[in-house]
Amino acid sequence: MSRQHVPAVVGLVAGALVTVPVTAAGAAPSPPPPQQRPPATVPAVPVVPAAPGVPAPPGVGAATPPAPAVPGPGTAPPVPPAPPLLAPPAAAPSPAAPGGAVAGPERPGTAKPPGPAKPAVPAKPAVPAKPAVPAKPAVPPKPPAAPGVIDVPCSVPHLLTAIRAANGTAAPETLRLAPGCTYRLAAGANPFHPVNGLPVITGTMTVDGQGATITRAATAPRFRILLVGRTARLTMLDTTISGGSATDCPAYPDVPGMACGGGIANLGQMFLTRSRVTGNRAESKLYAQGAGIDNPGNATVRSSVVSGNTVAYSGSEHGGAAAGGGIANDGPLTVEGAQVINNLAWVREDTGSFAFGSGIAAMAQSTVKNSVIRGNRASAPGGFARAAVTNSAPAASGRMTVTGSFVRGNVADAPDGAAQGGGITNSARMTVDNTHVSGNTVTARGGTARGGGIRLGPRSELKLLRSSVVGNVVDASEGVAQGGGLDNPDGGTLETTRSRIINNTVTAQDGTALGGGLYHAVGTSTLDRTVINGTRAIDGGGIFRRSGTVRLLGSQVMFNTPNNCRPTDSVRGCVG
Repeated sequence: MSRQHVPAVVGLVAGALVTVPVTAAGAAPSPPPPQQRPPATVPAVPVVPAAPGVPAPPGVGAATPPAPAVPGPGTAPPVPPAPPLLAPPAAAPSPAAPGGAVAGPERPGTAKPPGPAKPAVPAKPAVPAKPAVPAKPAVPPKPPAAPGVIDVPCSVPHLLTAIRAANGTAAPETLRLAPGCTYRLAAGANPFHPVNGLPVITGTMTVDGQGATITRAATAPRFRILLVGRTARLTMLDTTISGGSATDCPAYPDVPGMACGGGIANLGQMFLTRSRVTGNRAESKLYAQGAGIDNPGNATVRSSVVSGNTVAYSGSEHGGAAAGGGIANDGPLTVEGAQVINNLAWVREDTGSFAFGSGIAAMAQSTVKNSVIRGNRASAPGGFARAAVTNSAPAASGRMTVTGSFVRGNVADAPDGAAQGGGITNSARMTVDNTHVSGNTVTARGGTARGGGIRLGPRSELKLLRSSVVGNVVDASEGVAQGGGLDNPDGGTLETTRSRIINNTVTAQDGTALGGGLYHAVGTSTLDRTVINGTRAIDGGGIFRRSGTVRLLGSQVMFNTPNNCRPTDSVRGCVG
């Protein structure tokens, strides 16, 4: 090798050895040899690829292939080997040897065989995405109130304000109370005349209670809950009225001392639907009526409950009265699909006062349809106790009608006084149709007890149609008991058609007990296709006729105890 040449630098280009001459300092470089395509007969020099991923060993002590001679001038350049058809991946360059030499590839046969490929690391299974949490359904916004509808929050001041506003509008308004709210009234609405807990209703409005209760607070002074004025038209739905206590009588403002309408007093038009009037009171030392509802106006009570109300006379003077534990009516009244239950009418003992109509006291035209009058009590020790349903409507105002109803389990109690009628007492004109009068009780220890089922007053008229008077009891130990089922003792007119008078009882230990089915005097009783059966008394187990006229038209009086009719032959067609 000539001295002007230095060792060649060997590089790997695309897997083939290429010799690049390097000139000495100051020497002119030789022109690059022309590139020629290798003849097809020259075989390609195989290139041993380095083991994948394994670097070549360091240059110290490594066998370095001799560099080919650098061609001199005029010498043909070496023929480079043909490139492979598919070039393998380039191997990592060998590290430099000491002294600036570059380590080349190992000679054939000396390279380490490629090691086995490392097994591929299995990919981790993809973590399944968490299911999307469904968004909470949005609370639908409260629909805006329709025109004429006012939503009243659960607040007494808001309720009072809403009623006053509705009174002041010409168009009908609907007050929609907060569902289930209890509005507790602590004082009368009018501080100058605090007799009503709410403002007087004077306009046309609907109160939709949505299950709300309007009540008087336990520590509040006495006042009724609601007064419906003469010009008003009130519709009340799904509302409870409770805890009221009347201190005046709006129908008779010029008579101080009267108490009427503990829960509601209605002078106008009122429609009460799916509501409750409960736990109210009307008490007076002069006269009290309508503990639950007092109606001198025009009222309809439909699908509602009137319960647990008390009307009371607490005066010491003789001749006081308490009427209508549930409802007292002085104007047209309709009770339909309702329950009038567990109400009380009572008067102070030994005052000779009157407790009547513990359920309903009708003093004007009244209609009761498909309703239940149950568990009411009239109590008048030393006075007069009359029935759960009483009718004293004058002829000019029409008649009272009870249809498709139950009058049962009521009590009239007047020890040392007069108890008259357990279920019904009629002193005017009345029709009872398709109604069950049963299980009522009249007691008057040491006094007079009459009409366990129904009692007629003087000059009254009663039509009993397709009805049953069953299982009623009259008892007056040491006194007088009469008419276990029906009592017509004072000149009334009784007509029964297709009815049953059965299993009624009159008892009076150490007293007199007459007319287990019917006691009659003075007036007229006509029984058409009616059965009197299984009734009992001390005498006149079926019928006892004191005077007047009793007619049987296709009727049967039989199997009564101890006999059927007394006196003997007093009733034509009755045997035994």
